[in-house]
Amino acid sequence: MTVPLRRSRGGRATVETCFSRRSTPRPGGRRGPVPGHIAVILDGNRRWAKAAARESAWGYMQGGDRALQFLNWCDAAGIDVVTLYAVSLDNLRREDDSVIASLRAVAETLQQLARQPRWRIRLIGRIELLDTQIVEELREAVDLTAAVSGPTVNIALAYSGREEILQALRELLSTPGGITQAQAGLTQDMLARHLYTAGLPDPDLIIRTSGEQRLSDFMTWQSTYSELYFCDTGWPGFDERHFAQALDHFASCCRRYGQ
Repeated sequence: MTVPLRRSRGGRATVETCFSRRSTPRPGGRRGPVPGHIAVILDGNRRWAKAAARESAWGYMQGGDRALQFLNWCDAAGIDVVTLYAVSLDNLRREDDSVIASLRAVAETLQQLARQPRWRIRLIGRIELLDTQIVEELREAVDLTAAVSGPTVNIALAYSGREEILQALRELLSTPGGITQAQAGLTQDMLARHLYTAGLPDPDLIIRTSGEQRLSDFMTWQSTYSELYFCDTGWPGFDERHFAQALDHFASCCRRYGQ
């Protein structure tokens, strides 16, 4: 059988058919195709805390602990790229203390992750809009893992998929010869080289927790052919059983990319 090559947005050629995907051990000892890139919308931390009669900050810290466990599961499954959507650009409009609590939990989680140099940390989003002290802590964690050759974890903060596309266009048009290139014929690959995720494959699987079934401005460009998995439990309650179910869902999908 001839196996077609699909060019990812970052330019990397990948083999994609219904029957030809890499098979690696999954939780429980089962084998099957696994996504090369998993993205997760970490939803439900506040509701999880409220259900436990605790403060939102507790829920976010529980979510941070769960993120560390999740990365261990991904590592064991052989997943190369993980993107965690923690704070959206729209979230910054909240008038309560939940955004600060969320960012504090993210900073502390990344500090822990950086102390065990297994993952290379990247920040995506409008990071410059965040509190200066938080940004310094986040960038410190990034710098500590800059030389790590292991898997990549993108942390999406102050992130908006639409804003990412606009930012990519601004950057493209501001580069020398960019306007001329655009006038000659703007291509998807030209724009993709200016996205936050340039050089990385698009997510194969996107997971959203807490029962909501929408992407909420997440990876608007990159999610075109992503498989979607929605889980009713809040993010702090997303355990290894839920992870296995998400991978089983992905393994059952036949990905034709419109062909």
